[in-house]
Amino acid sequence: MYQKLFDYYQNLNRERLMLSVTGPISQEIVKQYGALLKSMESISENRRLVVLGVFVEMAQNVLRYSAEQVGGVGLGVVVICEEDHCFQVSSGNLIPIAIREQLELSFSALSKLDQEELRTFYREKRREARKGTGDGAGLGLIELFRRCEKVECGFEPVDEDQLFFTVTAGVAKD
Repeated sequence: MYQKLFDYYQNLNRERLMLSVTGPISQEIVKQYGALLKSMESISENRRLVVLGVFVEMAQNVLRYSAEQVGGVGLGVVVICEEDHCFQVSSGNLIPIAIREQLELSFSALSKLDQEELRTFYREKRREARKGTGDGAGLGLIELFRRCEKVECGFEPVDEDQLFFTVTAGVAKD
């Protein structure tokens, strides 16, 4: 067991892991880890706020949308790693296989928009949500595309009903 833990530790160092949350992700855990992120002085204040926003969005998605729940709280993982040019924020959780196509379409459509188009689209969706003509769903994903250099998703089959869904977003260092 000690060797496995040491190997795990070395792998985390190699990946330049800054923060990792695994298991049930409640709103309280999001707040606690958010406070920890705010205190990380190794990241400039401006970048820290962007990384914090991306972390919170991904953690809340796990909390709300994970197919795996314990006491109304979603199970999953959110990690932040430091790369040479960016901070990589990634999340993963189980989802029903039936929603894969819709997620792929959303990611594909948003990846084709430039910053101005994303801003306009975000405002439209927010206005719809306020008027009660929309549910606000997708605002967080649009915000990820607005704040990050690159946003990608992936799907790993788990069984005939579920996939492990990952989202990775890069936040520029400067």
